[in-house]
Amino acid sequence: MRLHRFLYTEKRKFAPSFVFKSISSSPYDSKKMKIKSLYFRNGFLGWEVKRIEFQNLNLLVGLSGAGKSQIIHALWLLRGIAVSGQMMNNIDWCLEFTIGDQSYEWKGHFGAVNFETSSKIKTESIKNLMTNQKIERRSNGFIHIRDPQLGQDYVTTKSTTPDGLLFQIYSGQDFIKEIIHHFKMMNLRDHTQSQTNSSTDFYRLRFRYDGRRVNSLLDLEGLRNSNYNIAERLIIAYSKNKNNDLGYNNILGEIQSIFPAIEEWAVEEQVSQNNEGWNIAYKIKVRGQRNFIQHRNIASGMLRAFNIIADLYLSNPETVFLLDEFENSLGHNCLPNLEELIVNHSFESQFIITSHHPDIINKIPKENWIVIQREEDGSISNRAAKHLPFFKSSHEPYLILLNHFDKLP
Repeated sequence: MRLHRFLYTEKRKFAPSFVFKSISSSPYDSKKMKIKSLYFRNGFLGWEVKRIEFQNLNLLVGLSGAGKSQIIHALWLLRGIAVSGQMMNNIDWCLEFTIGDQSYEWKGHFGAVNFETSSKIKTESIKNLMTNQKIERRSNGFIHIRDPQLGQDYVTTKSTTPDGLLFQIYSGQDFIKEIIHHFKMMNLRDHTQSQTNSSTDFYRLRFRYDGRRVNSLLDLEGLRNSNYNIAERLIIAYSKNKNNDLGYNNILGEIQSIFPAIEEWAVEEQVSQNNEGWNIAYKIKVRGQRNFIQHRNIASGMLRAFNIIADLYLSNPETVFLLDEFENSLGHNCLPNLEELIVNHSFESQFIITSHHPDIINKIPKENWIVIQREEDGSISNRAAKHLPFFKSSHEPYLILLNHFDKLP
């Protein structure tokens, strides 16, 4: 087990500083993030996600309106709080996660705004469950820092208590920086966005690609660990595929296994539709046709398959993938290959997926199902499939799942 230490000094008018030290050679070496459990309550909208536990591969199944998407978006909202400090009124949460061999609990409460005083109660704590180290903002606003290993139990004085969220106050410290680093790698794909519109977020470039800006010695691992977004990684992989395999050949191979009629798949840059920047666009050449088919004329299901494959091959293995009904517009020829890819990648990355599609439900092992149900009080409950009576049935999983829901009151 790695050794960790908090060191504290008090600085007047500033947050108390500390250093979170690790003996690993890099602050993020071999430290994959995994979401272990979630509790979330939105008091303003009146819904609650009861505590739900996750594995590496998780398929959320349930009737429409059961709350599957709310679980996905609760996780994404917490990512926003951690990464950018976005706030909401009247919410409570408790998120347990691991990074490498360390386990953490992050919980908080944002009260409803008191319109007479324009204030609200805000409490928050980040705790290492293995070492019992803790940073906590109490209801009185003071910050409590505890490190049993050093015998420290420290509460800020009023003059040194800053306002704001703990991740933002301590964002410069290694301990918090590491957690934010992993939250940033969480990946949510909005499959309601148009795939044919190449100006959407997935395709956007922050700068026009220039081969001179990219180290010619960059390998696939370096590309996956880089600060480039997926669009930038794709244009780099495509542009360098002749000299250095950066994943393009694997992506092309997967595409051709699903769509064998495709002879060529190209990634190119173009000016965005609003002329405010650059983005990537695809084009394909189909066997027997002379000309390329341009991005705007490629079927949306085909484009979605391209994007899912690119995400899986070019994302950092430490990524937590949130996929909400990713089967939208995908045909039967796509789903078996994509399911197999996801199952294989789940050995290194975590996936939390929602689906109603029988092809997906039948292929994902029942051991990885989480059955979601809306209770009479509006709360969102969950049960692992192994706790349900149909777990040992030899019938087709999708049909026995439907029979289970038909029996619900």
